[in-house]
Amino acid sequence: MTTYKSDIKIISAPEEKVFNVIKDLNNLQILNEVEVPIKKFQILEHDQDSCLLAVDDFGEIGIRISERQVNKLIRFDITQLPVDASGEIFLKESEGNDTQLQVTIQVELSWTLKMMFNRQLEKGINTFADLFEDFLNKWLIKNS
Repeated sequence: MTTYKSDIKIISAPEEKVFNVIKDLNNLQILNEVEVPIKKFQILEHDQDSCLLAVDDFGEIGIRISERQVNKLIRFDITQLPVDASGEIFLKESEGNDTQLQVTIQVELSWTLKMMFNRQLEKGINTFADLFEDFLNKWLIKNS
């Protein structure tokens, strides 16, 4: 498995508030309430534990939460891919009541696929983390 880690993002809220938003995928409706950079995906279906996304220039991707560690971690499986993949969202409270957020994914890639897609996966994981940072900061500030 190859692991990709996002840069650490800062959310201007305590980890409990951040966790309470991201632990339930029904909260994806928040994306409709917050202005985010150009959306490169569409939410097709969602419930508390799973969602199905249509990603521009890629296709459909499924996400299913497999583990929650209160205020610390969301672990998920990534489905509808031709390779095995999973990921985590790590939370850590930092100074000033802010929360550090980092996204990691693990992908089972052959050497050839890794050479072809390594750069896109590195960029994609940071884009995903940037989206979390942007929408969580805007929504949590608006609703605090």
